[in-house]
Amino acid sequence: MGRPSCSARWTVTLPANLAPECRAAEAAYGWALLIASKADRLADPESDLQLRAFPELEALDCPALAASAETGFGPGTIGPWLFSSLGIVRMYAKRSGGPTDCSRPFTVRAVQTVEDVARPVHRDLAQSLKYARMQGKSGFEGQHVGREHHLADGDIVELHP
Repeated sequence: MGRPSCSARWTVTLPANLAPECRAAEAAYGWALLIASKADRLADPESDLQLRAFPELEALDCPALAASAETGFGPGTIGPWLFSSLGIVRMYAKRSGGPTDCSRPFTVRAVQTVEDVARPVHRDLAQSLKYARMQGKSGFEGQHVGREHHLADGDIVELHP
């Protein structure tokens, strides 16, 4: 049926098929993340000692994060973890002479370039792109960059065909 946890304070019954499902996710997608809910029942939710026990016992090579809907602990760490682990950055588009729209960022891989960002905006823009003006971590304000310039989280890009 299930396996008891290693904690002396509480006991959890884990589904018998959890480890194979984690392994299947790793095989299919290249990675898996185990999110353990009910972290409020851990003796010390800030310590990941108890949380690391299950993946180690099952010989899983996946990270684990704790979360609790009751106390609100943990859900705020899932998004930042995914962004950093998947190499995703937020990039903001700006129209020439207009304000920056910070309400809807583009999400792109950290290894992507200005040309990669221009392609989904318009299929011809990537080919006709002359330069982009940058603001943010990967360039100083107003810096002209070429199509091969790599983006950083929070960059503001103004594309110029």
